[in-house]
Parts: sequence; structure tokens; C-alpha cells
Amino acid sequence: MRIHSISIIFSIIAGSLTGCASTTGIDPSALNLSASKSHVEIKEPFSWEERFNIDKSNQHLTLAAGIYTAKYDDGTFGTYYEGKGKCLSTKVTYDDKNRKEISSAMRCGIFVPNASENRALVYFYIDPVANRKMIEDSGASGTLIHGLAKAEENNLKHLMYQPKDSELKAAIKVVK
Repeated sequence: MRIHSISIIFSIIAGSLTGCASTTGIDPSALNLSASKSHVEIKEPFSWEERFNIDKSNQHLTLAAGIYTAKYDDGTFGTYYEGKGKCLSTKVTYDDKNRKEISSAMRCGIFVPNASENRALVYFYIDPVANRKMIEDSGASGTLIHGLAKAEENNLKHLMYQPKDSELKAAIKVVK
């Protein structure tokens, strides 16, 4: 089994159990559709990296350049801006060159808080096909794991490893 796959599955399970059996993502139906005409611009692809010492891997993440349109408003907290298509790409590489590189792309967006001192966050949607394949490839099975993963498929998920807030805010421009 891949340690990275196991950690993702464990995060889904742990987050669900600590949330009193609720899911760890935000259900978009709990938010208001945005009436705002504002959008976020990213002039050039924005990338950052995370290092995982346990399995000696590096995760390279990139938000695509483009216009992210206002999609949801989270009450008084801020606005979720969604990119076009699969705007978040990830590539996992390993120090051990015998291990295969893993790449994926998914729908994504950026949460921009109303209060400037609060953190902007990258979010993504779990792709149902890729999600099921990851569970099968990891060797995990069981109704609970499949049920928890299925419950997350349409939710807005904040990335566990976010870029530095100052760097993300510098890379985006909110146009009202």
C-alpha cells in the first residue's frame, strides 16, 4: 500500500469521525449562490510544494492562470471563486526513482475572506472516478470507507497543505 494513499483515506475517516459523522468538506447547498459579478484573476500559474518525509515524496501543486468567478457566498465570511475546468493540478514525485510519479487534476477554486486578516484558501472538489480508483488502488475496502468517500464527492474541500497566505494573496487579484 502507498503511505500517501493511506494518509488521504485516514484524513477522510478521521475528519468524518471527529466531525460527529459529518463530512469534512463544505456542502455547497449550505452556501448561497453568489449574486456578485466579482471575480479573481490569476495572471500566471501559481505553484507551491509540500515535502512528505514519511514516504520521501514531494507534492507539487499548481493553480491554473485565469478567471475564477464568484460561485458561493459564505454568509459574512467571504466568497468562493471557482476556476474553469480542472484548474488544480498535483504531481507527486519520490526520492526513490523506482516509484512511479502520480499526477492528477481537479476542479478547484479560491475562498477569499471578507476580513483581510483572515486566510485565503484553495479548495477542490473530489473527483468521483479518481476517488474510487484511489481507494481501490490503496487496497482499502469496506462499506464505511466507501461511504465516507462518497459523501465527500460533491463537497468543497480545503487542501490540507495550503500555500503561504501572503504568497496566495499576492498571486490573486479580486476584481469587483
